[in-house]
Amino acid sequence: MATALTLVNAVLRRLREPQVTGFSNAYAALILDFVNETMTEVENAWRWTMLRQTLTITTSAGVQTYALTGSGQQFQFQDRDSRMFNSTAKGYIYPMPGDVIEEYKWVVDTTPGIPSNYSVSGQSGDDAQIQFWPVPDGAYTIKVPVFIPDAELVNTNDVVNVPQNPIILGAWARAISERGEDQGFKTTDQYVMYQNALSFEIALDVARVPDELVWKAD
Repeated sequence: MATALTLVNAVLRRLREPQVTGFSNAYAALILDFVNETMTEVENAWRWTMLRQTLTITTSAGVQTYALTGSGQQFQFQDRDSRMFNSTAKGYIYPMPGDVIEEYKWVVDTTPGIPSNYSVSGQSGDDAQIQFWPVPDGAYTIKVPVFIPDAELVNTNDVVNVPQNPIILGAWARAISERGEDQGFKTTDQYVMYQNALSFEIALDVARVPDELVWKAD
C-alpha cells in the first residue's frame, strides 16, 4: 500500500519538482488534491477486491433501526442483489423500499420476527442507517458485504489500498493540465497513459473474481 507522501513525491518527480516531507507548501498541497481526485476516480472505476469488507450488525429484540457502523457515506453493497446474510438464522435479508416498510408498519401484522428485509433509512452520523422488517424478535448477527473507499488523504502516512500507478499517472496528468504543456509532454498523452494503467489494473483484479462477470438467469 502506498502512502500519501509516496504518491505526492512520485508526481513531483515526474514534474521535475523538489520532493517534500510534508504538505505545508502550496504546490505540494495542490498535488495532494490531484492525488485525492484521481484516487476517487480510480475507486469508482471498478469494485476493487482490496476495498471489500464485511460489516456486522447485531440486532436486539424490539429494535428496528441500526447504524451500519464503519460504512461511511460512500459505501456500496458488494452483493449484486444487495443482500445481507443472517448468520444466526442462516438466511438472506433482501432490500425493500423504505416506503413499503413504512406502510407495513400500519397495514400488516407487526409481530416481531426473524428479519427478512431491510432498507437504508438515512444516516447515523457518517454511517448509513438500516431498518429491518419485521422488527427483530431477538439477537441476530447480520453480515453485510460492502465496498468502502479509502478516506481522503490528509496526512503523509495515510495509505491507499487501490493500485498506486493509475493514481500517480492520473494526478500527473491533472498537474500538467493545470500548468499547461510541460516540456514536450502533452496532457492528452498523459491521460492515455493513465487510462491504460487503470485498464491494466482492473484487468488484473477482474481475474481474481471472474465469476462476478458471469450473469445467470434465475
